[in-house]
Amino acid sequence: MAAGAQLEQPLIQPASLPEDSKGAWLPSPPTIVGFAFLTLSSAMAVSSWRRGLGAVFFVAFSYLDLVVLFYCLRVYRRAPPGSLRRENLRVAMWLLATMLTISFLQLLEFWFLCVGNSRGFIVDFMDDTACPRQNPYPSTVP
Repeated sequence: MAAGAQLEQPLIQPASLPEDSKGAWLPSPPTIVGFAFLTLSSAMAVSSWRRGLGAVFFVAFSYLDLVVLFYCLRVYRRAPPGSLRRENLRVAMWLLATMLTISFLQLLEFWFLCVGNSRGFIVDFMDDTACPRQNPYPSTVP
């Protein structure tokens, strides 16, 4: 009979919270320090808006996305397993993480295009005419 009772319990038990802190939203000290650093660095990036309006939008979007993502994660951990709210939060977190990844990929694409157009080290390294030892004879067509 004890084995039957164990099978009826979910595999993952939710973390038990004290009764007085059920409604409180108190993040841990490393979370507070991390968000303070994120806020400070975002404010510094936005204050130097001479780089362009696109950079300001990117920083603001990334900041808001991360804040909402961590909030959803906190609510997800407090939701009971198997509930509809938990499944909806899982979808929301997946969408937020995907949007953040795509925005970072677009930033990297822009950066690589700028480096490629400025004839930087990467382009010179891949160019076979940049190194005379690789191509000691000029390619002339008779």
